[in-house]
Amino acid sequence: MFTTLLIANRGEIAVRIIRACKEMGIRAVAVYSEADAKAMHVRLADEAVLIGPPAPRESYLKIDRIIEAAQKSKAEAIHPGYGFLSENADFAGAVKAAGLVFVGPSPEAIRKMGSKTEARVIMQAAGVPIVPGYQGGGDSGRGDSRIAPTDADFAKAANDIGYPVLVKAAAGGGGKGMRVVRSSDELAEAVAAAKREAANAFGDDSVFLEKYVESPRHIEFQVLADSFGNTIHLFERECSIQRRHQKIIEETPSPFLGDPMVGADLRVGPDLHAAQAQGKHTGRGEHTGRGEHIGSGEHTGSGEHTGSGEHIGSGEHIGSGEHIGSPLREKMGAAAVAAARAVGYVNAGTVEFIVDPLGGFYFLEMNTRLQVEHPITEMVTGVDLVKAQIRIAAGERLWFTQADLSQRGHAIECRVYAEDPANNFFPSIGKIESALEPIRPGLRVDAGVTEGDEVTIHYDPMIAKVVAHAETRAEAIRKMDAALTDYKLIGDLTTNISFLRAAITHPAFGRGETTTDFIEQYMKDWQPPQQREEIGDWRSEIDVQADPWERADGFRLGMGGKDLTGFSGGLRRRNLSGLARVKQKRRQASHARGNETLEAAMPGLVRGVLVKEGDTVERGQALVLLEAMKMEIRVAAPHEGKVVKVLVAAGETVDRGQRLIELGH
Repeated sequence: MFTTLLIANRGEIAVRIIRACKEMGIRAVAVYSEADAKAMHVRLADEAVLIGPPAPRESYLKIDRIIEAAQKSKAEAIHPGYGFLSENADFAGAVKAAGLVFVGPSPEAIRKMGSKTEARVIMQAAGVPIVPGYQGGGDSGRGDSRIAPTDADFAKAANDIGYPVLVKAAAGGGGKGMRVVRSSDELAEAVAAAKREAANAFGDDSVFLEKYVESPRHIEFQVLADSFGNTIHLFERECSIQRRHQKIIEETPSPFLGDPMVGADLRVGPDLHAAQAQGKHTGRGEHTGRGEHIGSGEHTGSGEHTGSGEHIGSGEHIGSGEHIGSPLREKMGAAAVAAARAVGYVNAGTVEFIVDPLGGFYFLEMNTRLQVEHPITEMVTGVDLVKAQIRIAAGERLWFTQADLSQRGHAIECRVYAEDPANNFFPSIGKIESALEPIRPGLRVDAGVTEGDEVTIHYDPMIAKVVAHAETRAEAIRKMDAALTDYKLIGDLTTNISFLRAAITHPAFGRGETTTDFIEQYMKDWQPPQQREEIGDWRSEIDVQADPWERADGFRLGMGGKDLTGFSGGLRRRNLSGLARVKQKRRQASHARGNETLEAAMPGLVRGVLVKEGDTVERGQALVLLEAMKMEIRVAAPHEGKVVKVLVAAGETVDRGQRLIELGH
């Protein structure tokens, strides 16, 4: 076993790994940027090494500096956590070349599965159903996928696939570098934005297209494999509740797959999702001219590939609309294990599927790392996945078999973010002045920040993960609601706690209607209950319907002088929607000239200025590209007009409230 291990990450996952190391008697070494000098993971580690400035490109994504830190601290192994370099094959290779152990799969497996495009090809060859898509090479994917696609290639492929399509980053996940495109006139800009965002998050701007499946469920399977050829799965996690294609609520077992012990329905209420109609899914899929499977295949009794071109695939519905839970769970688990074995996978990984309303399932991607939501698997199986990763990396054989595993009880995870759900989940920054975490049996809080810490612009705004485990799903929901009620965070920022409470207590969630459009369908107009009376009909005065991630309304100012204040997520009174308030004198001066000033709602880095003084712009046209919290934000024109002044340049760091553009009529 290792004596010293370096964690090449930050935040709550670094804290999680450090705690596992301490329990195993392993010395834990942290790395940190200048912005994280006082961070929790730095304080908890046995040693901490500074690796660079705040920007991830200059610190947490710097392979040479991390290797140097490991050598300096006499570490024998490096755990990448998730995000940053965790799915970077070059990093895994550099760790190995330096004579260190990478706690994760081989560079070859990461390269095969870390590239979503190559993974699709491998899965198709392995008989696992995939969603129709385009991964490059020209001529809608029939050429060499190593050739970078042109705009014309993407346009042709999207037309062949049929709108809506999903633009996805080829390397990485977490919703970064992902855009839904519903018409051809949106495609070029969506591809460009996804490439920029992917480059920033993963150091690789490669993207590909997939058919966007409407109202699916997102169900993934945890796999674990040792270097002796043993591969198992630790059952499913349903991760369908998402915003901006990033999960915020996960649970296991999946309510769609049913109770694994008795085959019972896990939904709390009596109603079923309208899309889950009566009848039986045939499972017989058709093939495109490219040979891609666009539906789930017919099954044999054993769930094996039939050899006739039919695939391991979907389950069935019985006539009453109840789920055949165990057979579908077994088929999906077998497909996940087959996926891992197809690339000689070793260590922990996750095979993700999208599942249609009738139970057809399709390979989405494989994350060659530990997942954010791993705690719920730990709660129901009793397996510590971080310790398992370390033990496997140290050369141990798996100490249990598939038959030894079972799901006990029900677990739900809620991700607590510094963000404003009332303003399209716009990120929030600030200092946490006081933090009181909930404590009760069957409850776990994995936090990356605590009292006195700051949420900055440089990194993902996750504060903590709250995990509730109980005997039944209904009890787990009630326990989670109580825990979120008890979670008190005081500071100059907004959290999504009240939104999470509203989501898990929504009748549709109780009924198990947990599809990926849950938020859009049931919570689109949500706002914190404490604010409803105070803010009145402010929505009629300010256009907040446009998504700031697409339209950047979070940076539109001069839209009226009303001071929008309230409480959100148990936090101190602050600006309700995250819009930076305009100082009265500046606003008066701006309007006196007939112009409008666009200011930054939060600090960020100017990635690009897309206009120059004198340009005529249309409503919704992107003017400035900002980067904050690993996301690209478009500052858009609120109306037609003329650019009077450009007040920033690419490469500049801007503060909250700093003027960006002066726009005339």
